[in-house]
Amino acid sequence: MHSTVDVRSLRSDTQEQIRRNSVGRFGSLDEFARRHSLDTKGRIFAHCRESGDIVEPKIDLSGKGN
Repeated sequence: MHSTVDVRSLRSDTQEQIRRNSVGRFGSLDEFARRHSLDTKGRIFAHCRESGDIVEPKIDLSGKGN
C-alpha cells in the first residue's frame, strides 16, 4: 500500500513533468537558444540542419538498394 506522501510526490512530479513538456516545443534552434540563454555560435547540433549538421540518409534494410 502506498503512503499519502508517495501519492503526493508522484502527483507533484507528474505535474512538473507536464509543465516542462508543455513549454518544450520550439519553431527553431534559434528560438530554443534564445529562450534558454544558450550560445550556439560555432556549434553544430546532431540532426539539426539549421546548425549546419549534415544529416546522413537512413540505411535501407529492405535490400532493394537505390
